Amino acid sequence: MLYYDSREFHDTLGPDRFPPAALGRELWHGVEPSEDSLRALYERLCASQPVAPPWPTIFISHRRSDSAQALRLAWLAYNAGFGYWLDVLDPTLCTLNSAPASAAATLAIASLIETALLNCTHVLVAMTPNTKGSLWVPYELGRAKSRSVSATQAAAWIGSLADPADVPEYLHLIRLHKDELAISAWLAAEKSACAGIGFSGPPSLWTLPVPSPLP
Repeated sequence: MLYYDSREFHDTLGPDRFPPAALGRELWHGVEPSEDSLRALYERLCASQPVAPPWPTIFISHRRSDSAQALRLAWLAYNAGFGYWLDVLDPTLCTLNSAPASAAATLAIASLIETALLNCTHVLVAMTPNTKGSLWVPYELGRAKSRSVSATQAAAWIGSLADPADVPEYLHLIRLHKDELAISAWLAAEKSACAGIGFSGPPSLWTLPVPSPLP
């Protein structure tokens, strides 16, 4: 939930979960899942300029079949004081996914995910045997990773990959974690590194049940 206050979790389309600086914040308000409105939204988003996020926020990347693990990663990020975005918790994305299939709806869905990526400072991947073949996970990781060979603000949980050969080569350029203890240590280090940019934590509460620990 990118900048989203979970005390008001519902299906209403609106900008409340986005801070004033977020890309396209005002454009998502009142969006109707129709061909013309979604096409217009896409064109306005393309003309928007991204700005620096107001606090460290983590994009949770995963395959839909690994939503339970992704939810746990989001909770770990929240518990460490980070903002986070997870597709299955975004009410706007849920509404767009239920809209009639069209080229405009496809653009709107991709635009929403891209908006989240542009407004996140970190990325955390749930890498499991199910990830193989995903078209979104490699893109999301590359999009959110800093423009450097090695990146500390990008990480992956690989606890369920028993064979090291199952870890794609590009993942070795980021931080790899096999358990929650390692993930928590990474979160703490990144939070400390972000202390100099006015980090104060997101204004949200976790009201969902605490997810089960990672296997």
